[in-house]
Amino acid sequence: MEFRKILVFGNRLLGDSVDSLPAVAALAGAYPQATFHLLAPSYAHAIYASLGRFTHFHAMDRGAGLRARRGLGAKERLALLWRLRRERFDLAFILPGGFAHAATAALLGIPVRVGHPTDGRRFLLTRTAALSKLAPNSENFEALLGALPTPVAPKPFTLPVSGEGPFPAGSYLAVSPCSSEAHRVWDARNFIALCRELQRRTGCQPVYLGLAEERESIEAIRRETGGVNFAGERTLPGLLPVLRDARFFLGTISGLAHLAGAVGVPSVVLYGPSNPTLARPMGPKTLAIFHEDPGCDHAARTKRENRRRFDINAITPDEVLRRMEAASFLPPSKPVAGQE
Repeated sequence: MEFRKILVFGNRLLGDSVDSLPAVAALAGAYPQATFHLLAPSYAHAIYASLGRFTHFHAMDRGAGLRARRGLGAKERLALLWRLRRERFDLAFILPGGFAHAATAALLGIPVRVGHPTDGRRFLLTRTAALSKLAPNSENFEALLGALPTPVAPKPFTLPVSGEGPFPAGSYLAVSPCSSEAHRVWDARNFIALCRELQRRTGCQPVYLGLAEERESIEAIRRETGGVNFAGERTLPGLLPVLRDARFFLGTISGLAHLAGAVGVPSVVLYGPSNPTLARPMGPKTLAIFHEDPGCDHAARTKRENRRRFDINAITPDEVLRRMEAASFLPPSKPVAGQE
């Protein structure tokens, strides 16, 4: 079955957007003559644009910037729906969950609507693929390819990066010490102790990445360790060469961790009460560090009552170093000095 015009419903979160790129790239490769439109929050457009296949971008908000989430007004939503309905799409490829996305595809009169049958929306979809909370998000998105009328096989994927970075390749560590979610924040003292030891053992300075509003918090860490505070210095596409050229990436699970995995840089990612299977970044070498509990599967870690049980600050700098040595990120050495 051929499709002439395809509407891809993009994800809201940066990490999910990155994880969906292999599925979208495979879909685009299977239908090279089709025209691709994206319906997603404006801050996700640049991520999907990196594939070079979208010719039309439709915003689900009025904002700009990574955290701009101001929705459209009623009149704006109706105008957007009218414009999209006039496009007469053949296929809706719905990446995110949520009832509204499937309902929108149905209202637009799109004959083939592919998505996960979650959130009570199965009857709005014409073809579905099961969502597993014990599989990486990237695999769940790729499962949608198998639900197409003519199934499409997933393909190996690395996010394309062009241009020179601002620092010599391999001379620094890309470090993301902040998070917008409190349960994902690893104490600044831990980052200071760990980055000092990593500098001693690798000879690489830390380059700290983050949003402009995180710059002051990151500067407090940088003053203790040296290195470069690069928070807010680049747009998301502009960060790709910085991640690509790093010796490795270090941070808690975040959109930047997913970007690092997608460009193929070795990554060390810390988890608290997040699902380390579902939220695992792509990439050939990602070291996920978290505390396991035989009595609690990965999907149940995210429940509010388990947040203290899987406190990210129970992970120590010494533990991270031992895990990095075991995974050959570092040669064996003495553990980091005790925290003050």
